[in-house]
Amino acid sequence: MGALARRGLEFHPGDVALIKALGACLNQQGRYDEAVRLLEHALQREPGDDEILVPLGRALLSLDQVERARRVFEEALRVHAESTDALAGVAEALAREDRLSEAQGYVLRAL
Repeated sequence: MGALARRGLEFHPGDVALIKALGACLNQQGRYDEAVRLLEHALQREPGDDEILVPLGRALLSLDQVERARRVFEEALRVHAESTDALAGVAEALAREDRLSEAQGYVLRAL
């Protein structure tokens, strides 16, 4: 899928759906730095898109950029307040910051 998305971007460089697909593939391959760069670029085209914000937050968590990841997940929640992926992301970030009672609140909201 990643190769197809990358090839598609050669013909349609601004296609946000292809960028989202490639970002997901890069995350799955553990290429988090590349995923962050690509997804941040996509956010310039589609600010506030939770389908970009959540994988961006995941990539940032994988790079141990916990505070930044939490802010990205919180932004996703401003767009889509009931996103279980964003709620789980905030909970994970808060837990890594040793803010366990706050994390628990987000876990309960995600249920």
